Order: sequence, then structure tokens, then C-alpha cells
Amino acid sequence: MINPSEEESWSFNAPPPVSSVCDAAIELFSQLLPAQDLNTTLRTINHLIESNRSPKLDKNAGRRAAVMLNSVVAIVRTLRVSMISHHRQSKDTLGHSQVTSALGAFLKVSLPLNCCSVTSYSSHLQDALVDGDPALRSASSEAIGRLANISGSSFLTSQTKVLVDHIVSNRDPQGRAGCALAFGSLYSHVGGLAAAPILKTTVNLLMSLSNDSHPLVHFWSLRALGHVINAASLAFAPFVSSTLGMLLKIYLSDAHEAEGGTLNNANIGGDLQAYPLVCYILDAIITILGPDVHDSPRTRAIILDLVHEFSVEDDEPILVEAIRCIQHLLMFAPEHVDVPEIVNRFRRHLSSPRRCLKLAAIDALYQLVQKDALAMSRLGGDRLVEDLFGMLDGDPSIDGVRNVISSWLLQTAIHNPSAWIDLCQRIMLRINASQKVVDTANSLMDDEGQSLSASMSNDDTRQGNIAMVATSRWRTQLFALRCLHEICTLVARFGRREHIDIPFARSHGIPVNGLLVSRVPDLIKMAFTASAAYVTEIRLEGLVVLRDVIQVGAL
Repeated sequence: MINPSEEESWSFNAPPPVSSVCDAAIELFSQLLPAQDLNTTLRTINHLIESNRSPKLDKNAGRRAAVMLNSVVAIVRTLRVSMISHHRQSKDTLGHSQVTSALGAFLKVSLPLNCCSVTSYSSHLQDALVDGDPALRSASSEAIGRLANISGSSFLTSQTKVLVDHIVSNRDPQGRAGCALAFGSLYSHVGGLAAAPILKTTVNLLMSLSNDSHPLVHFWSLRALGHVINAASLAFAPFVSSTLGMLLKIYLSDAHEAEGGTLNNANIGGDLQAYPLVCYILDAIITILGPDVHDSPRTRAIILDLVHEFSVEDDEPILVEAIRCIQHLLMFAPEHVDVPEIVNRFRRHLSSPRRCLKLAAIDALYQLVQKDALAMSRLGGDRLVEDLFGMLDGDPSIDGVRNVISSWLLQTAIHNPSAWIDLCQRIMLRINASQKVVDTANSLMDDEGQSLSASMSNDDTRQGNIAMVATSRWRTQLFALRCLHEICTLVARFGRREHIDIPFARSHGIPVNGLLVSRVPDLIKMAFTASAAYVTEIRLEGLVVLRDVIQVGAL
């Protein structure tokens, strides 16, 4: 069955043919239904609902659950298509009171108003919103939010009342968690302005549910609150103080300590961790406050203390969210952030085996480089850039690394091109311990191993010795050559005469050893070696660098 989440996840394993047919049918249904008139749409929806009460499903609970989930996902996808459609008719049709009444009854969030055919079998349906299946709850809550978006204020008001009544009267954790998720979806999809009348009710209920002792209710209410805060934006400002107090209370609670929590500990289950959501809400609050974070020392102190505590945790989801908080603090309150300390911390994260943490650290470093590359050069130096180049060896698909290096180079290379040439030279010739030359009788060298210096002595080959290849992977070498090309381009673009005219530099007291002209022999050597490399892309880039050297020398 198709994943109902907002962000689709794809698997490398193809689904079984039966599932593929079902997925294709759901996709086709969602594309065609918004184009139908009101009568056809209502008839189709009633037929879909009728299929869920078929007596054939009574003997097979698993099939009944699958039919229910597929039906709800089909509705969600239809509403998605309708919301992005440019035709007003599709929104008017699906937002009609008869359609929303039928769908609302199907999702069991309200009784149908003018659709008697639905009431006759509503008791046969599972309660989608409060079902134990998280995928069904998620799809149902999204459907409610999207229905409220296209149907108008009356549906929003009625669903808010129904959800409040359900939370007050029902102590079932599945139901309360589903209602919390529905509140978050309602506010997120309707929007901060249209949903403003229910903001106070929504925030108060979600904050109350966030203190629920059951981890399921606790988790989903915090997640919904984060969605509401992001959707409400500045309208949430009056609730910032109380929300921070709640977050501090949650952090200080022993129930969330992995070492000494109770059975209801939201961290024990692994998939219901509260701290990442606390960080997520904290980040949303920081963005709402913006520069106003300076206005209240108490508020700022709580935020800084919580961010610091979360940033020294060892759990990956917590650290990722904490890094995002730090990024926003760097925007709005940089004087309260210990930049040297966080640079060292981000550098340690670069060597982490956890990919999400590495990506978050790279994104934060890119922000720091964009803000002040010269300061980053003083703090990180060549070693940090070499670490970034090393990441390209390990995972060339991380484009963020190239963005950090390129931004750094564009801002600083014109001031000291020689240092960047030195660094690129080391990258192109360094010993990469992960690339070993094996006996040629057993293995052929591929283009990852053969590039600038992927050669070894015939004696070692004949003896079957394993030697270390004094080179990076060819894709890393290619990027280093492109960096050399950028250096030459920058010098030509800025017209810095001292870089190409030694007498001029000496007459102005500029040291020659840091200028581009002093490195022409090294540039020619690297470019010539690259032009004779094994990999075609490197040969071509080597010729480009040779051309650059000639053009710069002719200036």
C-alpha cells in the first residue's frame, strides 16, 4: 500500500505485482476524481464507503484493515491533488457539504448530516482517526486537515468541537493521540490566518495532552504542537512563555531519562522519543522570536540552556534538531553562541558514522562559511577543509560538502590563492588508506583507483605486495582540479595585478610567496599530470587548468 505520509519514502525493492496494481489504482483514482462533477463524486465516495462494509470482509480482519487503509489513502491523495489543482471546480466539489459529510462520517470524526446511507453502516467501520494503526491515524488526520482547507469555516468549527468532545470524554490513548494529530493537521492545512479562531483552543489542548503520562499521547501531541507553532508563526507569540515552561518541565522530568525512566518513558520505545520533538518546538520558537530573543533575558536564558543541553546529547535525532536550533541562534543571537566551540563540535560530527548527523553538521558549517569565511579560516584552517575533502572520498553523493568548500574558496582564495593551491595539491596526492592496490592477477584496477598517481612498482606487483595508493578517489581529485580552475578564474575576474606581476607586488611590499604567480610551476605540473591521467574527466579538467594558467599569464 502507498505510504500516506507527506514525504514519500521509496524502497529499492520493488513491491509485489498485486501491491503495484493497487498503488496504481489509488494513483489513478486520485487523479480522476477531482475532475468529476458533484453527483459523480458523491456516488463514487459512497461506493468507496460501501465497499468497506462488504460482508466478505467479516471473515478476514487483515483484508478489512487493508481495504480501510487503502480507501483512506485514496481519499488523502485525492485531496492533495485537489489542493494543488488550478481548477476551482474540483475544490468546490470536494468541499461541498454533502461530500464533506460523507467523508467525515467515513473517517468517524462526526456523524453525517445529510447522508442517511452512510449512517446505516457507520458502525461497521473502524474508527480511522483513533485506530491503533499509526499509518491509518496519520492518513485520516491529514484528510481531515485537507477537508477543512477546501470546505470552509463551518467544517473547521464543527470538527474542532467534535475533537474537543472526544478528548474530554475518551481516555483511550489511541483516540487521544489521533485527536492530537488531527488538531495539528487542521491548523497546518487551514493556515494560520483562517485557523486563528481555534488557535487558543488548539494550543491549550495540545499542551495539556503533552503532559499526558502515556507515551503515545505525549509524543503525538508534542509533534502536533510543533506543526501548529510553525503554521501560526507570529500569532503564536503570546504562548511562547508558557510553552517554554512546559518544555523545561519535560526536560527536567525523570520520566525521559533512559537510565531511570518508568515503563511509560517516551524514550524507552525508541520510536516515541520526546526530546527530538522538544528540540523541534524549541527551534520553531526561536524562529518566531527572531531578533526579539534579545528582549527577554529570562526567555533567552531558557532557550540557550536547553539548546546547550540537547547539543551535548549522544542521540542522533536530538543532535540533529539541536544543530538546527544553533543555526537559528547564529542568525538572531550570534553573540550568545560560542562559535569556536561549536565549530569543533561540528568537525567531530563530520567523522560520525551517522549520516543524518553529518548532513546537519555540513549544513551548519555552510551557514558559518557563508556568514564569515575568513573567521572560519582562522578557526578551522586547512585541516577542516581537508576533512571535508575526505568526506567526498567516503561519500561522493554528499553535495553539501562541495557547497561548503566552494563558498569558502570563493570568499578567501583571492586573498591567499597559494594556500588553496597547497591544499588542493595535498588532496590530489595524499595517501588514502581506503584505496589499496591488490595483486593484479586477482583484480583489475578500476577508475576509482586509477587517476593521477595510481601506479605501483613492477616489483611490488610481481611479489603480490599490497601498497598504499598515494591518491584520493578520482571524483575528489576532479573536484580539487575544479577548485584550481576557480582560483584562476577569481584572480582574472578581480584583476588583482599583484598576483600576476612580481615587480608590481614587490614595489608595493607584498610578499611574493603567497601570490598566484609564484605557484605557476606547481599549477602546470598538476595540470599536466592530470591531462595524462587514466580517467577522462580528469584529463579534460587538467587541460582546462592548463588553459587557465596560459590565460592568467597573458593578462
